[in-house]
Formats: sequence, structure tokens, C-alpha cells
Amino acid sequence: MSKALFLSEEFYYKKLQPLANDVERYLLEEVEVNKDLEEMYTVAVQGGMRFRPVLQNIGYLTTGGKDPKMLVPYAASLELMHKASLIHDDLIDQD
Repeated sequence: MSKALFLSEEFYYKKLQPLANDVERYLLEEVEVNKDLEEMYTVAVQGGMRFRPVLQNIGYLTTGGKDPKMLVPYAASLELMHKASLIHDDLIDQD
């Protein structure tokens, strides 16, 4: 029988928030963006709870993953897909 993953505040700050911070850093420092789009990109990707990367990390840890740092590029891609869907939705809704 596997151990249950308890999502306490301590667990969040110890295991999940570091990945969220790494994703933020990756998006702002590692992703190459066309100079003409850089300001718009920075505004779009700054901030947020990084909920999708956190969910990805929970799944990874739950299934026995040992090195969450390897998830950072994949987690960043989840965030970019999410931002793109929000922008697309706003365009369709004309918000």
C-alpha cells in the first residue's frame, strides 16, 4: 500500500513552492523571446500561483519521482500553454 501524500502548508513551502519559483525564473531568464515581443511576454508570464506546475509536481512526487528540478522546462511549457489559452479566450470574448 502506498503512503498518502499530505498537502500541508509545510509540504507546499518545502516541496511545491520551490518548483513554482524555478518555473518563474525559467520563464523570465531562460526562454528566448523576440525583442519586439519581450515586454508583452514578460507581463504575460510574471506572477501567478503556478498551479499547473504544482499539480504536475504533485503527480510526479506521488508516483515516485525523485528529481523535481528536471520538471522545470516541462512545467514552464504548461504555463505558456495556459497563458496562451487565456489570451485566446480573451480575444474570442473581446475582453
